[in-house]
This record gives sequence, C-alpha cells and structure tokens, in this order.
Amino acid sequence: MDDFSPVERLDDSQFRRHMQNLEELIHQHVENHYHNRAYTGRQEDLKVALTRCGYTDQSEPSSQTMAALLVNPSKRNTAIRSLLASVILKAVDLKNGPEDSLLPDVITQFYHMIPKKRRANEKDAFNKALARWRQLSAYLLSHNSSHHESSLQSTDLATERILETLSTVLKPFIRSSRSESQSPTQMDNLASIIQEGKEFGMLLLEQPGTWVLGWESAAKRNSKMDPRASKEIVVFPSLGEVVNRGGREDLRVIVDVLKENI
Repeated sequence: MDDFSPVERLDDSQFRRHMQNLEELIHQHVENHYHNRAYTGRQEDLKVALTRCGYTDQSEPSSQTMAALLVNPSKRNTAIRSLLASVILKAVDLKNGPEDSLLPDVITQFYHMIPKKRRANEKDAFNKALARWRQLSAYLLSHNSSHHESSLQSTDLATERILETLSTVLKPFIRSSRSESQSPTQMDNLASIIQEGKEFGMLLLEQPGTWVLGWESAAKRNSKMDPRASKEIVVFPSLGEVVNRGGREDLRVIVDVLKENI
C-alpha cells in the first residue's frame, strides 16, 4: 500500500491553532450567554438532563459532579465550558454511535459495521487500511459540492439534535435580556460553534494518521490516587497522534488538556 495522501498533513502549530480557536469560541460563548444567579430548580433534574449528554454516575466527571458545579454560580461557567466541549467533540469521534455523531452518516454507519477484532499479525495492515478508508472518505465527501454546500448550512439535523440535547441542561442558565432576542442569539451562536466542531472533525478525518482526543488530566493519568485529580475538571481535551515506535503504539501529544480547578 503506497503512501498517497489526498491532502497535505497539517503541522503541529496548525492543529494547535484549530484547537485554540474552537476553545476560545466556546469560552466566549459561555461568558456572553449564561448568568451567575442562583439556580431555583431541582439538582436532580439537572442530573437527569446530563445523562442525555453522556454523563453517568461512573463517568469522569460524573453526572452528580456536573450538576453540583452547574448549581454553583462560581463554578457554572467552568462546568458549561466542559459540557460544551465534551458533547461537541465527542460527536466527531468515530467511536461514538451514528445517532450521536456530527460526522456524515455514510462514514459513521460503515465504520460501525466493520468487525474490529483482528489477529495480531493482521492488526497493522487493518489499521492502515482503516485509516486510508477514513481519510479518503472524508476527502471525497468534503470536496463534493452538494455535500459541502449542505454542511455550510446554519443548522442540519445532527446540529439540531445536539442543540436540543444541550438545551435541556442549559435553558435555566441562559442570560435574560431587555429584548427578547437573547435566547435565539444564544442558540444561533451555539449552533455556529457546533458547526465549527463538525468542520474540525472532518479535518481530523482527512488527515493522515490516527488522532485521539483525550479527556484525562495529567494528574489523573499519573496517579489515580492524586488528591489534586478530584479537584480538576477538563474544559477542553488534548489532541494526540498514534505513532508506531519499534513495533509498539505510542501517543504523541500535540495539544495537552486544558483543565481548571473546581
């Protein structure tokens, strides 16, 4: 199998810039659109809504932790930043199901049809073939005029689905305005950020190599018993490239996680 690639690989600084731009969009959105007043609802209702966003009692952070942070006015913005980054970027991870994905259905559905178990002597060839299929599929779809035009629409079904899921959590915290245009502005701005996340996901699919978004802080990776780990929350994930060194797979981290104390 030759090394033909339909797109030129981005250098590390370009990946960092894409990640930084998306994180800044989320940060600015949260600063502009959510209040820090007391929450008057039931914390249990928030916990239930968070399960629709992928949080459980066993997730990190757990649904209980996220609900507690959202209720706390001083921690709310941090929690919302983490929530938005998690939901949007996990929706461009092929490992997640097609029903939760921002990626094209034809890619996600086919990916989940492929048997992933392989003999040890087949693993390397299989991974290379899978990476090549992923890259070429994303390239062909991204450069198809009709698909590209539809992807530039302000909303699509996948975006609307994620907006609806997020709104069940965010609605009590949307900042009111003297005009009645604040809520639509919040939704429109969030929809545009989801679209940015979708475009970033397609960019990763097109790139040579295998890319991993990571959600663990260094403290958690180095020591699960580190007391600092329980006082941190990841507000934006790391980006790493899977590399083969001496027959062993390793992860080369390009962008480290962004975390905040809670």
